Amino acid sequence: MKRRKITDSLLPFYCLLICLAGFAGKQARGQCAQVAGHAADPSTADFAQLEKEFGSRKQIPASVKEPVLMALSHFPELRNTRIRFRIRHALSPLTTNRDWGYYFAHLGFGRRAFVVTISDRSAEKLTPILFNRLDFDAQVGVAGHELCHVSDFKHKHLFGWFRLGLGHLSARYVDRLEFGTDSSCIAHGLGFNLLAWSCFVRRALQVQGWQGAGNGTLPFKGRERYMNPSTIAARLQNI
Repeated sequence: MKRRKITDSLLPFYCLLICLAGFAGKQARGQCAQVAGHAADPSTADFAQLEKEFGSRKQIPASVKEPVLMALSHFPELRNTRIRFRIRHALSPLTTNRDWGYYFAHLGFGRRAFVVTISDRSAEKLTPILFNRLDFDAQVGVAGHELCHVSDFKHKHLFGWFRLGLGHLSARYVDRLEFGTDSSCIAHGLGFNLLAWSCFVRRALQVQGWQGAGNGTLPFKGRERYMNPSTIAARLQNI
């Protein structure tokens, strides 16, 4: 009898949680629905012209060329930056780094060359969000995120890269780095594409917050390493 009374007393609390969860789910769907009104239409894009304007010093596999060129068109500061996009088996869906092979081959004078690795095979839990599984808007969004890393990294000298490497030992440092990178992506005019990526990941993996490939099994704990849809939507309202 006592146990039943305790359960009955908690019933309003459980009902409130259910209502809040339903409201949050409805709000998230509303935020993600914004993408449809701003979806990119690749059929109307002149990719030959985009490649002419933004493809200089870029190596882009044919299978990812269209969304990558679309993203590159938002980064005029990278027009003459050497970037090599490559497709490999890797845990993380996308990563960006200095092209160390080019750097050492040119005795340190190639420090402005970068490589973006796009995974075509990963752990089973991450397979749903590989680049070739994404819709076009999400592809442009995540490519834009990586290009924001390039835009940031191109100003770093050797000491800056050393500090960056040490910083990755701190979860809080990585949180600030990736959150700031998403902010930069929005500032470059790719907010709705980033929203498409953010919504796609959470829907495909059924997660509340995306903490990256190496942290997929960790509890969310309120951390926001990569912007949640609600944060992106709020930023877009202020633009």
